[in-house]
Amino acid sequence: MAILILAGRVTKDPAFLRNGDALEPMAYELCQDIEMTPVRFEMERYAHWPNGAPSCILWIEESKITIDCYPEESYVEFLLHSCKSIPDPEWIREKITTKLGLLETAYHLLPDFNWRELAKEVKHATN
Repeated sequence: MAILILAGRVTKDPAFLRNGDALEPMAYELCQDIEMTPVRFEMERYAHWPNGAPSCILWIEESKITIDCYPEESYVEFLLHSCKSIPDPEWIREKITTKLGLLETAYHLLPDFNWRELAKEVKHATN
């Protein structure tokens, strides 16, 4: 299992952060890049943000990809949560950063995150 988080300020085309239609092809492209299988795309506009900031989730057979947008700050967050390893995470990082002109504020990779082992540890600690 693996988790990848990438976030930052978009400099190339911040208008995409308001356009929910742009998120779907981006999520599917990322899914293809990491060699995983898409299942269903969902997008929600959060009314408490000016003009209803879009966020999306692409359910994949291996888990999910989420993209959260904060247009008033030209900020975006990507979260990839996978039940298998993420192929070439540095290439994925570079591709997203280049495509969006992302001024990165956060990059975290947990290449061997294993919730099953963590759950066992908590169970043993509480017994």
